[in-house]
Amino acid sequence: MTNEYIELWKDLGIDLERHDQLLNGLSNYVKEAILSQKNRPARMDYFNFVLSEIHGLRIKELAELKKQGKKIIGAFCLYAPEEIAYAADATMIGLCGGSNFPIADAEKILPTTLCP
Repeated sequence: MTNEYIELWKDLGIDLERHDQLLNGLSNYVKEAILSQKNRPARMDYFNFVLSEIHGLRIKELAELKKQGKKIIGAFCLYAPEEIAYAADATMIGLCGGSNFPIADAEKILPTTLCP
């Protein structure tokens, strides 16, 4: 997946080295904790696809929405109600999803007591 979306990530100004570290960690986690489950139902294939494309196809979709003039709202807490974004005619995306990876960068801008 990395090579397919690398130009998109460059255009978005993503730190590619750190992003690769994140993807490698996530990839290993998904393989070890999720895909290796015995008797995993075949109907989980769609979820597996969505999970594998969170940093690819989903980002491409968001970039296209932005080109169309749509607003994109990033939330550092997945508990933020998506209805607020929809009411603003926007799309919302979680920025951390429970990962500790972006905390150090987020705390440069946001209060340290905001959300772990």
